[in-house]
Amino acid sequence: MTQEPYASAKRTSLDQVEDRLAAFEQRYNATVRPFRWKSTPADLEDLLARMETRTERAEPPTVPDRDHQPAALTLTA
Repeated sequence: MTQEPYASAKRTSLDQVEDRLAAFEQRYNATVRPFRWKSTPADLEDLLARMETRTERAEPPTVPDRDHQPAALTLTA
């Protein structure tokens, strides 16, 4: 079995994606307005500090034992 038919399908799909992205870009650029940033550098520093504090307090994720087996589900009628 050759990959030639698949290569053709991929090329068409990628071409379609490219066309859709290009059309989106044109529509977006026609309607885009400048973004007004409302946060100050101090606001961002405060947010980053709060996020860091939360990360430090969070417990690390647990990794299940390799021997662990999930509980069996019992279906009742």
